[in-house]
Amino acid sequence: MIDYPNWFNHKSESYFTQHLQDFKGKDDLKFLQVGVFTGDGSLWLLDNLLTGQGCTLTDVDRWELDADMNQESHDWFAYVEETYDNKVKDYSNIIKHKMPSATFFAQ
Repeated sequence: MIDYPNWFNHKSESYFTQHLQDFKGKDDLKFLQVGVFTGDGSLWLLDNLLTGQGCTLTDVDRWELDADMNQESHDWFAYVEETYDNKVKDYSNIIKHKMPSATFFAQ
């Protein structure tokens, strides 16, 4: 497995902590996250906020590059997606959508 940088901890965790704490432990929350990469933000949301009854997290990401990119790039994104899948495999309140965000919002 590849050791990816945790951009969430470096850039976003303090923002999430500061601005989302009022949601902590509330029931029936429905969160949407677009662009999840390896799932570090997903884990934080699931462990720190979406702990009440009936809470769900919907994650949307392509986990792939455009068709004109080389095979090595496609393989790299497959590893990124595999890392995400391994991180969130024990959570039953996560909904994964592998698609471009435009496709997700058009549905």
